[in-house]
Amino acid sequence: MNTVGLRICLEGVKCIAEMLGVEHERMHGAQIRMELIFNTCCLRNVKDHLGLLSNSIEHALRVKHLSVYGQGCQMSRFCYLADLIECVICLMKGDHCGPINLGNPGEFTILQLAKLVRAKVNPQLELIEKPLPQDELLQRQPVIDLALRELGWQATVTLEHGPNATIAYFKEALC
Repeated sequence: MNTVGLRICLEGVKCIAEMLGVEHERMHGAQIRMELIFNTCCLRNVKDHLGLLSNSIEHALRVKHLSVYGQGCQMSRFCYLADLIECVICLMKGDHCGPINLGNPGEFTILQLAKLVRAKVNPQLELIEKPLPQDELLQRQPVIDLALRELGWQATVTLEHGPNATIAYFKEALC
């Protein structure tokens, strides 16, 4: 399956799950708490997780270079699992019903991520520019205003500090 098909499929699954939750709430009067999670990462991201951060770290440790597609101008955000768990607990304890986006407001370019991983793993690591795939999303941006307003929640782990434990874990796991 090509990347576009996979993205459409995953987006479709998210939409169907959201519609089923809303319909269940309507039919049965149940209060639904629905988290729409964006770019999660954690200390021990599973090998082959397909997450950008864990893949970048593993690639930097194994292959000794990092690939940057296009000029690395694609924008993204990461939210660490500890932040997400805190928000889910707030959501479960609160009164808000319906879907709510959970993510980190801190935006960065993929080139910034590559340079950060290089600085933390090996400053001599080569960055190799490759062509940008035609179907590449240029920006992944959760609108988290509702989480801030309704739950008083905001992600606290920054991109600069978050990868440290993940890098340490992968260094140990790959040796």
